[in-house]
Amino acid sequence: MEQSVLEVLRRLTYGSPNPPVPAPFSQAVLNVFLTRTSPAARSFASSLVSAGNLTEVLLAGAVLLAETEQIRTVILETVAEIDPNYPARRVDAASQQIALASRIYKESLLHHFGFSESTFERDNAIAEFEARLVAIQDLGGELGGIVRDRLDLLAQMSNVQEKWLVFKDHASSPTAQELSSMSRALDALQEELSAALPMLAVKDDEPIPKFPWPAVIYVSVGVGLVLCVCCSIAVVQYRSRAKQDRNKNGVHGIADGV
Repeated sequence: MEQSVLEVLRRLTYGSPNPPVPAPFSQAVLNVFLTRTSPAARSFASSLVSAGNLTEVLLAGAVLLAETEQIRTVILETVAEIDPNYPARRVDAASQQIALASRIYKESLLHHFGFSESTFERDNAIAEFEARLVAIQDLGGELGGIVRDRLDLLAQMSNVQEKWLVFKDHASSPTAQELSSMSRALDALQEELSAALPMLAVKDDEPIPKFPWPAVIYVSVGVGLVLCVCCSIAVVQYRSRAKQDRNKNGVHGIADGV
């Protein structure tokens, strides 16, 4: 998993032809990557090498998530200066939903495996997701909303809503048998959100371009690292719980032998 984090970091810092990820489009963005995001990502990757310490991984992950928030802010400000009419806020909100879905998944796993006694973080994340989903489509809201003429986008957001309800149902109280179903539901939700990003990136009075580079910038910056954080923590949880179970079974075996 540590190699996955470093690979995402490399793509975001220098760009990538496959998958198509643009390099930072301004010196300000590059500076934040090099001085803040990159060190935090490398620290998180290092914590995964000795993945037996979940606390260390969680702390390093929290630092990395905070740094991705910083780079997101810089990008928003830069894009607003370049094109004040670009629907940056609704694109940004949708990209945050992709990361937030992974956070809900992570918090659900933490609670399921006993690493978190409370469901407070998970429930808050669910409420945040639902509120932002409404805000993205609200014409009278601060994100600009979606005009009625954008039938393509309205239909896509309907798909997002459908997948969200399925994922929410699994994440709210997963059983051991439902963990794989929750993972598949997460993938389906994030796929629909990713499909919505290019549509959201198009101004409502313009035709949809063949390849929306601005949307790719948004979906790649931060979200890739956030997904690595959440997926890596999930793997650590599985390994940690499996190790505990093996140790427990070993003790029982010795006791039975005695």
